[in-house]
Amino acid sequence: NYSVPWHEIDVGMKESFLRKEYEKVNDGIVTPWCESDGCYDCGSCN
Repeated sequence: NYSVPWHEIDVGMKESFLRKEYEKVNDGIVTPWCESDGCYDCGSCN
């Protein structure tokens, strides 16, 4: 288990979500906005 490079910066999102997004973007996968695809439970709305 590892931390994302920016783990010390609080952006209001869950680290687990950011880690998944970091892995996806390295594979060229972009996550659509939640307004169009539903909630991803990232933590930004909390």
